[in-house]
Amino acid sequence: MSTVVTPAFLSATAMVVRTVDPAYSGTQVVRGHLFVNVVSPLATDGIYLQINGHESASWSALARDRSKGDKKRVTVHHHENSREIFNVRAPIHLADDVLQPGHYLFPFEFELPRNVPGSFADDRAPTHPDITDAGQYRARVSYAMTAEMVVRPDNPDDDYAVIRATCDLIVKGRPLASIATVKRDCNAAIRTWCCLNKGSVFLRVRFAQKAYQSGTTADLIVEFNNSSTVDVEHIKVELYRSLQMHGTTARYCRIDRVRVQVADGVQAGDDRMGDNALRIPLSLTDDDGKPLTPTTLGRVVVCRYWIEVFVPVPCGSGDIEARLPVTVIVPHCTPAEWAVNPLLGWDPVVSRIVNLDVEEDGSSRTYLIDA
Repeated sequence: MSTVVTPAFLSATAMVVRTVDPAYSGTQVVRGHLFVNVVSPLATDGIYLQINGHESASWSALARDRSKGDKKRVTVHHHENSREIFNVRAPIHLADDVLQPGHYLFPFEFELPRNVPGSFADDRAPTHPDITDAGQYRARVSYAMTAEMVVRPDNPDDDYAVIRATCDLIVKGRPLASIATVKRDCNAAIRTWCCLNKGSVFLRVRFAQKAYQSGTTADLIVEFNNSSTVDVEHIKVELYRSLQMHGTTARYCRIDRVRVQVADGVQAGDDRMGDNALRIPLSLTDDDGKPLTPTTLGRVVVCRYWIEVFVPVPCGSGDIEARLPVTVIVPHCTPAEWAVNPLLGWDPVVSRIVNLDVEEDGSSRTYLIDA
């Protein structure tokens, strides 16, 4: 559990904004609280909550002018684009009054739009040290909540003061129920170079879950029926990532093979179907052991993962190949780790729940519900 209300928090006029759960998917209701501590009477013109989502991309690409023979001129083109996914600002406590010393808790909730892209962050340093910025890129999909308390000055000639508190909102992407369960089936006849029939093999691949958190291990289930008289020596699995960034006048696309896993094969006559299937663990980390950037399906930034399964078949029959998508979710802590552990003595005045209507690329409204 984490401590939000600390002794330092209780010793000053301060705010903390926080969600109930560590991460959310599209169509889920985000519930949160604004913790407010006041140590001396405070004249306020209101407390506001702003919720925003934003995606952006920028990259630099080399262009070579080959029209001048051996004297090729190299230029660097910069591209960028951004989109506001949603932006809502609403009053949490709208009153022209004085907040007396004490503890206050302002609950709020809103439903995420269905097709919000998942939180994402990736950068690449320039790849050509002699050419400024060449090859670099930056891609972001981010969400945040900002609470602001507008404080009236004692002297009317002075400016208003603003007390702020910010919290990142971690979005896993589209609802898990909307992710289709995918499996791939392949059949192949085993023949020698002289075209003698050595039997057949059957391959079925699927993941044990619809999605996996980045940094964990994906469990690939491989069913294999080797009805031939030929041993299959190994099964190779390759994990790929595709990153696309859509600019206003250009598009960036990069495909990387991020992991290769080789598992034992299946001997002639073996049946590894059903409960006897092979299970191949696939670590969702990079070469340095860091969690992979997650899947995101935005309009500016798109990141996808898939695996390619190769079964080398001897005797000249040709390899068996299957491709399967995998969804990688942004890493986040567990609900138990995220849960708030209030400090002894925290006894707030609890306000009514503020419900915000958040729409992607749409208008929003705010209204109050009795707690």
